Amino acid sequence: LPTVVIVPGGHGFATAAKESDCGFGLVELAKYLCSEGFVACGFDGRGQGKSQGVRTGHNLAIEDLEAALACIREKCVAVDSHRTGLLGQSLGGLASVVVAGRDEGVRSLVLWGTLPRYTVLKTDTDKRAEEVFKGLYKEAGANVPYPDFVRAFQTYDPIEFIGGLRIPILLAGG
Repeated sequence: LPTVVIVPGGHGFATAAKESDCGFGLVELAKYLCSEGFVACGFDGRGQGKSQGVRTGHNLAIEDLEAALACIREKCVAVDSHRTGLLGQSLGGLASVVVAGRDEGVRSLVLWGTLPRYTVLKTDTDKRAEEVFKGLYKEAGANVPYPDFVRAFQTYDPIEFIGGLRIPILLAGG
């Protein structure tokens, strides 16, 4: 069956489903897609929902989504691995754009409330940014040197990725 993976932002699918009107809408969307003959999956990256770990950067959201797609395709016989769509919201939209550009099985993409530019890494003069990074580093219990941890928060420009996509795309909000 064709498959749609719903990729919320920093809150994850399970958390959003419990705590917000937006999350309730995502659950209803998944139910509707299933009633129309799709496999619908809600995505939680590391540190979201019941997933272990701490979210530590945009590149990890991308890695997590790639791993989730591989797992779904390997373990769920109902999934047609060449007919996958991604519905990405906020940070989930950023991860979805990058993954869609790399994954030949992703055939459609919907971006909802995805910012045109994600910049987490601030200038060296921004004291608050440095405090945030140090707090995240400590919370994550990272096994990497601090400078490598900070580099994990790359700047991504979804518009740059969208220009190279070979798939239909729908932009909503943002």
